[in-house]
Parts: sequence; C-alpha cells; structure tokens
Amino acid sequence: MELTLVPRYRRPATALLDELLGQDEVNRMLAARVSALGTAYRPTVLDADPLVGHRMPDITLRAADSPAGRVYDLLHTARFVHLDLAPAPGTARYTDREHRTRVTTALVTAHDDHPDLRGATEVLVRPDGHVAWASRTTDPKTRRAERSAALTAWVG
Repeated sequence: MELTLVPRYRRPATALLDELLGQDEVNRMLAARVSALGTAYRPTVLDADPLVGHRMPDITLRAADSPAGRVYDLLHTARFVHLDLAPAPGTARYTDREHRTRVTTALVTAHDDHPDLRGATEVLVRPDGHVAWASRTTDPKTRRAERSAALTAWVG
C-alpha cells in the first residue's frame, strides 16, 4: 500500500473546502452551476422586471383551475406557463384563441412566499423554466395590455 502525503500548503485549502461543502447554501449554489439551472439570460428590454431571464422558483401553489401543486408541475407539457398571481374576483381563465394552444394558464389563489415574487402579479414562464415576462402592475387595463404584448412577443 502506497501512502500519499498531502503537501502542507494544501491542508488549509482542503479544510476550507470541507467547511464550505458542509453548508447547504454553498451546495445549492454549486449544484445550480453544475446543472446549469443557475443560468440567467440577459433581458432584451432594459426596463424588464428583475425576474426576467432567471429560473422561475419552483414554489408550491394552489390554482383555481389546475391540480398542479408546484410551478414545475405545469411545465411538463412543454408549453409556456402564464401564472396569474393576483387574479381579480371573477377572473376567467385566459382564453385568447391565438395563444390558448401554446400557453397553460393558472389562476393562482395561494402560493409560497418567495422574495423574488413579492409584488409580482403575473409571470410568463418559458417551457425551459426561465421567466420570459413578469408584471407587478395592479391596474387591470395595464396588466391586460402588458400581457398581450408579452404573449405576442414570446408566443407569436
């Protein structure tokens, strides 16, 4: 059996690496980088919401019109997912015939609190799980116009 000695200068680095790998936050960050799930795309619009281009958090949600329990459950169809996080009372499911076959819409009645989603009223998630568009607007007319423009730009 051959005995390999670790040079003295490697001992502190090895100890530091052991300490870092013992932390959940470091492990999550490394896993996101290795798997490319931490990849963010630069938004094409300068005033885009900070969510745009980042991976949508896989939050637990309850939707009035869907049995899905998490955001990523909605992505299995390989379609865009439109999350209405603040549906107005009596809001009907988004039914624009032009986009209906390519977009899954969920009227979210409750969801996990996530710092990136605070104040967000609507989110359009690409089939790969990255946010294409997000709004924090509460005015219904403005939301409708922004949603229409986003769907036209992304879905066609």
